[in-house]
Amino acid sequence: MTPTKILRKEHGTIKRMLYILLRMCIKMEAAGMVDPEHLERIIDTIRLFVYSSHHEKEENLLFPALEEIGIRKDWGALGVIISERDEVRKYLRLLSGAIDDYKHSKRGAASRVIKQARNFVPLFMAHIHKEDTGIFHAVDSRLSLERQERLMKEFEKTEQVASGFEKQRELKRFLFRFERIYTG
Repeated sequence: MTPTKILRKEHGTIKRMLYILLRMCIKMEAAGMVDPEHLERIIDTIRLFVYSSHHEKEENLLFPALEEIGIRKDWGALGVIISERDEVRKYLRLLSGAIDDYKHSKRGAASRVIKQARNFVPLFMAHIHKEDTGIFHAVDSRLSLERQERLMKEFEKTEQVASGFEKQRELKRFLFRFERIYTG
């Protein structure tokens, strides 16, 4: 296993969450209602998984390793990735606000949830694609095997601190349950 394989696998998990979110929106359009707690749960899970684990590995471990080999984070592909994260976070906040309004039955909130989700998901998917096809290629081709092995050990420590193995099992159960409800 390599650092980029781990991150790509995590991207797969994030994509599953984003797909569930889109399916929730389709159900909202068709049936007019989705359990607001489910919407909150998917957003909380995205936030927890992405920001306390996945981005922790990328921002605090992977990106500094790239800087060590001369890939600056303030320009080029890495600069774009970093600036996009602020936009992704902004859209997640807007979506969270719309979901909060939906939970409190505010007028027009369902259409705002759908609109914000449809802004957020493609942006995040494009961001993931850029990492998978651009940044990770640089890691695989330019970081030494020794440096990649050190990154793997650092990733393991981060994972243990961020979520631990029980949290990972809980995430898998949650995703399976929500996939059955919204995609099955």
